[in-house]
Amino acid sequence: MDESVDLRSLKEIQDIAAYLRNMKIRHKAFGGCDPESVLSHLYEITLQYETLIAGLLSQGNRQRERELQARLSQLERENAEFARWQQGMVRWYEESIRSAL
Repeated sequence: MDESVDLRSLKEIQDIAAYLRNMKIRHKAFGGCDPESVLSHLYEITLQYETLIAGLLSQGNRQRERELQARLSQLERENAEFARWQQGMVRWYEESIRSAL
């Protein structure tokens, strides 16, 4: 099941975009931007993306876990069916041996 996610529609991405649009970087009187201001904004953006990615990975892991659990259930059913067939074959073989004697 390949489900793609439209990242632009995610609330978290929209929140990050709004943060980027509205962030204010302090400027020095001489020499451009205040490095601490820029770094604090980069840190905040990084945290927001890490939270988003962790949530998406968790969601993907839950989906994968459900798929694996369904496959495991299917294999257990198939294994039980095979075990019944095998027991029937063993009984048939034993009866064939007895009747031949």
